[in-house]
Amino acid sequence: MTTRYVPARVPLLDPRTGLISREWYLFFQTMMDPGAGEDDDTALLLSGALFGAIADAPADVLDLAPYLADGPRDDLAARTEYREPEDDLSPPLYPSAVNKSDVIDALGYTPASAGANSDITSLAGLTTALSVAQGGTGRTTISPILMATRFSGYTTPFQTIATAFSTVLINSAPIDNAAGFNTGTGLYTVPAGEGGLYLVTGKIKLVDGAQAGVSWATAVGINSNDTVSASAWTSTVATTAGSGTTRNVQTTTRLMLLAPGDQVRLYAYVDLAAGLGVTGAELALFKL
Repeated sequence: MTTRYVPARVPLLDPRTGLISREWYLFFQTMMDPGAGEDDDTALLLSGALFGAIADAPADVLDLAPYLADGPRDDLAARTEYREPEDDLSPPLYPSAVNKSDVIDALGYTPASAGANSDITSLAGLTTALSVAQGGTGRTTISPILMATRFSGYTTPFQTIATAFSTVLINSAPIDNAAGFNTGTGLYTVPAGEGGLYLVTGKIKLVDGAQAGVSWATAVGINSNDTVSASAWTSTVATTAGSGTTRNVQTTTRLMLLAPGDQVRLYAYVDLAAGLGVTGAELALFKL
C-alpha cells in the first residue's frame, strides 16, 4: 500500500519572526530525542515527509543546528545576540539580521541611522521643535523682530529733545512680526510668553546745523527706567545745514533681559534748555 503524506499545514518559518516555527521546532526536537516516544520507523517516515516541506526553504534555514542546540554556534555568536527561551517549549531566539539595502529598497529612501549622520539634507513633518541642545531653538514660530523708523529730512525736525529724558516718537514699523509696537507712543510691548534675552539697538540723527559742543545722549531701555548710566553720551559737532558731510548721529546697543509686558523705547537727552531737533530715528530689537 502506498503511503500518502499530508502536506504540512504549518509553515516551516514563522512569517512574523523569520525563524523556525514553534511547531516545527518541537517536531525536530522530538526527532533528535531518542526517548521522546517515536520509534525508528515513525521517525523515518516523518523525516521523509520533511523533505517536501522544506524543499523551497532558504539554504541557511536548512542548517537547523542553531535552533536545536543549547546555545549559539560560534559563527552566529559573532553576529547575533543569543537570548534564552522563555519556557521549555520555546526555541532559543536569534534576532534576524536585517539587510540595509533591502530596507532602503522597501522604503524608497535611506533611513537615518543611530549616532552621527552626515547625509541628512532636510527634516520634514516635525511636530516638536528641536531644542537648543539638539541644535534648534525650541520654537515653532519666529522670534519677535522689530524694525521701527522715522525720518523727516535733514533740516526739518519731527521732535525737539531738551533737558529731560524723552521717548523718541517713532511712528512707523516696517517689520513687527509680533505686533508689539505702538506707532502713537513709540513704545514696544514685549508680547505674552516672549520674555527673555533681547538685542536692542537705537539710532538718532539730530537736525543739520545744530549747535556745536552740546552734550547729548541716546539710549534704549524700559519705559519706567530712565538711567544716565544706560545712555551713550557724546557732544555735537558743527555741521552745515544740508552739507551732506559730517552729521550728528549716534547709535547705542544693549542686551536686555525683558519680561512680558515690559515697554521698550528709544529715548534721548540734550543738555541744552532750548533743546535740539531730531530728524531721524530707528529702534530695532530681536529676541535671542
